[in-house]
Amino acid sequence: MDAVEEFTLIKGIYPAEFGGVSGSTVNVAIKSGTNTLHGAAFEFLRNDKLDTRNMFDTTGRAPNLRRNQFGGVLGGPVRKNKTFFFVSYDGTRLRQANVSTNRIPTPAQLSGDLSSLGKTINDPLSGTPFPGAVIPAVRINPLSKAIAPFWPAPNNPADPSRNYISGFSEAVTNNGHVAEYRVGRDPHVHPGGFE
Repeated sequence: MDAVEEFTLIKGIYPAEFGGVSGSTVNVAIKSGTNTLHGAAFEFLRNDKLDTRNMFDTTGRAPNLRRNQFGGVLGGPVRKNKTFFFVSYDGTRLRQANVSTNRIPTPAQLSGDLSSLGKTINDPLSGTPFPGAVIPAVRINPLSKAIAPFWPAPNNPADPSRNYISGFSEAVTNNGHVAEYRVGRDPHVHPGGFE
């Protein structure tokens, strides 16, 4: 943002040079250099030490978060009163863990008792309802029995539709970079630099 000198929003009927798009066009011009060397630097920090936990998170702590946005601008003369340069850099480093709410099977459901769903469970072979919505243990697929112990236990029993809350301790990393530059003749000299 420190590099933006002006912007214009062109909408409706606009010149042919901006044609080929519907809606509107945003035209952004970056600053130019000056006769003296000027610049600025910035840093924005956000992390889990400064945040509160997610309202769905029952772990009692905020998930891992490290967000750094940083950058700077520098402008000056290449040849006094003739040619100027201006460079800008904006970087983002984001390492963030997410909190997720899910609905997972309860231990009773894993053993075949689906009565908590409040629905009629029909036998796929005969089409008749299972008594009490309980699937007999002999009818549960052996593969399903083998993977059942790997399901985590529900940790949010107060909300049956979101009975499991996972706070990932492993952070996902996302980095971004934006660099801009301008070198050339400026039709007007800025003797005092830019704001």
